[in-house]
Amino acid sequence: MRLAHTLPRSLPKLSGTQASTSFRRHASTSQSLPRRFLGTSLLVGGTFAAVAYYYDSHSLVHEHVIMPIARLTDPETGHKVAVRALGLPWWARPKDLGVDGKELETAVSC
Repeated sequence: MRLAHTLPRSLPKLSGTQASTSFRRHASTSQSLPRRFLGTSLLVGGTFAAVAYYYDSHSLVHEHVIMPIARLTDPETGHKVAVRALGLPWWARPKDLGVDGKELETAVSC
């Protein structure tokens, strides 16, 4: 089997008017400025909200997804994984953004 028989011999040529109407460019430049601004604002705001949500250790993702997955193994392995996760760089681990309760206060006198 020869490769030359499987390829098309030539593409049809278009005249000047057909070429300009057949190959229209559909780019984002056709959108209005307010629409692009709204889309960009939603993308940036949504990204910021997702990052802020991830870094909150009390978020539902950590409470109902990540922690149950960590508890699937035996307690020793789960503890090792938790210690390794807490040893990650500061930007990769969630922060406890809550305030400690009144029952955790203590007074030390000398």
